[in-house]
Amino acid sequence: MKPLAIVLSLMVVTVGLAQRAFGAPTEIVKLTVEEENGVDRVNEPMTMGVPLPEGKVSDAARLGLVDAAGQEIACQVTEVARWLEGKSVKWVHLTWNQSVKAKGKAVVAVVLREAPVAAQTALAAEEKDNVVTVQNGLIKAVVKGSRFGGFDAAWFDPTGQGKFDDANRVIGPGGGSISMAPDRSAVTVEDEKFIVPADAVKTYTSGDDATGKAVIEEQGPRRVVVKATGRHMSGDRKMLDYIVRFYFYAGSPIVRVSHTFVGAHGTKPTDVEFLSGLYLNVPTTLGGGRITAGTEGEPAAISGGSAEVLQEGSDHFSIRAGDAVVAEGKGKSTKPNSTGWIDLTKGEKGLAVGVKWFWQMFPKSLAADATGLLRVGLFPRRTAEPLEVYMGQSRTHYLTFVFHDGKTTAGDLNSIFSGQHRPLRAWAEPRYYCRDTHCFGYSVEADATLFQPDDAAKAIKHDEVLLESIKQLLPKVDSRTRNRATMESYGIYAWGDLYHWTWGAAWGQSPYTQARWRYSWEGNYYDHPHVMFMQFIRTGNRLFLERYWPNAVQIGDVHACNYHPRPELVGACRYCPPRNFVAQDEGNVYVSPEYNHFKTQSVFAHWYLTGDRRSYEHCQMLANNAFANHEADTGWADRGVGAQLAGLWNAYELWREPKYLDRMKGMAGRAMAQFRRQGRFEKGGFTGIGTEGLCYYYWVSGDPAVIEAFKSGFARRKAIQSHMILCYAMMYRVTGEEEYRQLAWRCIAGEKPTFGVHEGGQLFRNTHFALFFLSEASKGWKPVPAGG
Repeated sequence: MKPLAIVLSLMVVTVGLAQRAFGAPTEIVKLTVEEENGVDRVNEPMTMGVPLPEGKVSDAARLGLVDAAGQEIACQVTEVARWLEGKSVKWVHLTWNQSVKAKGKAVVAVVLREAPVAAQTALAAEEKDNVVTVQNGLIKAVVKGSRFGGFDAAWFDPTGQGKFDDANRVIGPGGGSISMAPDRSAVTVEDEKFIVPADAVKTYTSGDDATGKAVIEEQGPRRVVVKATGRHMSGDRKMLDYIVRFYFYAGSPIVRVSHTFVGAHGTKPTDVEFLSGLYLNVPTTLGGGRITAGTEGEPAAISGGSAEVLQEGSDHFSIRAGDAVVAEGKGKSTKPNSTGWIDLTKGEKGLAVGVKWFWQMFPKSLAADATGLLRVGLFPRRTAEPLEVYMGQSRTHYLTFVFHDGKTTAGDLNSIFSGQHRPLRAWAEPRYYCRDTHCFGYSVEADATLFQPDDAAKAIKHDEVLLESIKQLLPKVDSRTRNRATMESYGIYAWGDLYHWTWGAAWGQSPYTQARWRYSWEGNYYDHPHVMFMQFIRTGNRLFLERYWPNAVQIGDVHACNYHPRPELVGACRYCPPRNFVAQDEGNVYVSPEYNHFKTQSVFAHWYLTGDRRSYEHCQMLANNAFANHEADTGWADRGVGAQLAGLWNAYELWREPKYLDRMKGMAGRAMAQFRRQGRFEKGGFTGIGTEGLCYYYWVSGDPAVIEAFKSGFARRKAIQSHMILCYAMMYRVTGEEEYRQLAWRCIAGEKPTFGVHEGGQLFRNTHFALFFLSEASKGWKPVPAGG
C-alpha cells in the first residue's frame, strides 16, 4: 500500500501571476460549499476529496483552487489514488480554509495549470527521537511517543511572530490518555446491572507506557497529521491500546484530534475488559481563569474556578460549578449542535475544546478546574455501569481544540463548535460523481431523460421509494419498538447503528445476564450506509447523508474486528444482527471467518471524501481481511463471496496492487463454476449479492468467462431476486438481450419504501449501479481493466 504523496500548496500566488507565468488555468469542476448549521464560518480548515475524470490529470502538482472571482485559494493537493491504467489521477484531497455566511454558499473551482506553482508555507514539522514538534505560524506543539502526554507542550502566539516563550505557553506536561478499569473478577451482575466495587477500579495511563510511538503520518504545506500510539498501563498491566491523531493546519488556531481506543487484548473473542472511565487530560497554564460552556442557547459563563459539563444520557446534560447546577438541557429531543464544548481563558490566553457527537455518543463530560486542567471525559466514570470492551472492539472520538488570545467571544467559539458537528463540505453536481467520473463505480444521476421513455417513470419511482425510506428511517434512531421493547440508537457503540430486536429473557450463551445482552442491533446490514450514500451521490439530497457519516465510522470501529491474534482476521466482521454489538443470536461472542456480513464500500468512500486517517486505517484492516483470510475459500455462502469480492475490488481500486486482482480472479473462478452449473451458488439464498461480486470482477478484468457463466446459469435459473438487478442490467447492456432488461425493471417494479436496514440493505444495495446499465448513458459501455 503506497503512502500518500503531498504534491502542492498554493499560498500567496495570485491568479494574475499564474496566468502571466503559465497561461490561464483550465477549470475541471466547480464545487459548492454550503453552510448547513446556521452559523458563520470564518477561515474554517477543511479537507475534501475530489475525483478527477479519467485521463484528465497526469500530475496532481498542476492542480489548484480558485474562488468565484478567479482568485487563488491557498490549497494543499494530496494525490490519493490513480485510475487503474496508472497514467492519470483519480482522487485528490484538497485542504484549504473556507469562510461562508450562515446558511450561505460559496463556490470554488478546481483548476489545472500548464505547470506546477511553487509552494510557500508557515507549517513545519520535525520528528526526532520519538518526539514530534509542529509549528504552524500561530501554534507550536510537542507530542512525545514515549510516556505520551497528549499535547506534551503547546504555545500560542496570536501575532504570528513565532514568540513561543513562557509568556505564550498554554499547555504544559502531565496530560495524556487515561483509562480506568476494574479487575474482571471483581465485576458482578445484580438485577441485570454490572456492579463494580469502587476500590476495585485502577487507573491506567499512556504516561506509564515507555514504548509508545509518535510519528508524522502526513506532512504537507497546509496540513500535518501526527499519530501517537501506545498502551494504557499500570505497572506491567495493560488495559487498552490508544491511537491519537493531531491535525494541524497552516496559520490556523484550530487543532483537530481523534482519539481511538482499541481492545487489543486476549486470545479469543470472549476476552473482555470493563471500562469504567476514559479521559484525555490537558494541563493548561490557565488556572483560575474564566470558564464558559456551550448550552442549547447562549453560552454559560461559570464562576467559582471549576466546572463540569456532563451528558448523562442522550436527552439530558447538566453544567455544574461545585454542587451548584448552572445550566441544564437536553439532546435527543432538541438536537442541539451548540453543546459539548468548554473554554478556559486567562488574560490574553485561552483554550477551548469540544467533542463531536457529544450527546449522540453519551455519556460524555468536559471539565475545567482551578489548577487549569481541562479534562475530556470520553467515557466519564460518573456513569453507573462499566462499558464492555471485547477483543477487537474500538471506538473513535473526534475533538476540536481552539487556541485564542482571550478576546475571542463566546459567540465566536459557539459558532466554531457548532460547526464541528456539521463540517463544511464541498460538493460537485451529481452528474460529476456519476457519468463524468464514475468515481464510486458505474452510476448515473437521477435524471429521467437518461432512460427510455417507457422506463423514465420507473426510475423516478425508485428515487421516490428511497426518499420515503430515509424519511421513515430517521425517526427510528430516536425510538424504535420491536418485540415489545422500545429503544433509541444513541450511545458510545450504538451511534451509527440502529436497534434491531430484543431477546427478552432468552439469555442463550450470553456471557452476562446484564440488560445490554437482551438487545441486537442492525450492524449496518449489507452496507446499508452505502445505499444511502450512493443515493445522495445520484440526487444531491443531503438527507441521505444523515445515515452515512456516523455509520461509516461505526462499521470500521465497532463492526470490524480491530485486533485479533490471527493477523488475517484483523478487519473481519461480526455477525448481523449483532447481539450487544459483538455476538450471534444465541449470545456467543463472535468474530466471523466468513464474509456474510462483511462491508467495505461505505468505509472506502468515507476515506476518499474526508481524508480522515482513521478511515484509511479502517480500509487497510478490511483489505487485509479480504485478501489474507482464506478460511472461507470453500463452502462460503453467496452473500459472502459477493461481499468479499466487493472488498477486494475496493482495495484494488485504491492501491492498484495486482495481488487484489489475483485474489479476485481465484474467487471468481470458483464462484463462476458454481453459478454456471446450476444458476445459483451451493450455499445461501442471496444469489444477487454473489453475482454482484462477479460484476465487480468483470469491471476490472474484462474476463469474458463472467458473461458466459451468467448466460449458462440463467438458462438453468427460474427464480428472480430483487438484488439480482445489477447482474440483469449489466447483462442487458453487454448482450443487448431484451429479456435481461425486463428482468431488471421487474426488480424495481416491486420496490416499496422500507425503514428496515436489513431489508433496505438487501433490496437496494446495487440498484444505483444497475440504473447506469439500464440508462442510455451506458450505450457502448465496455469494462476497462488495468492497462486497458
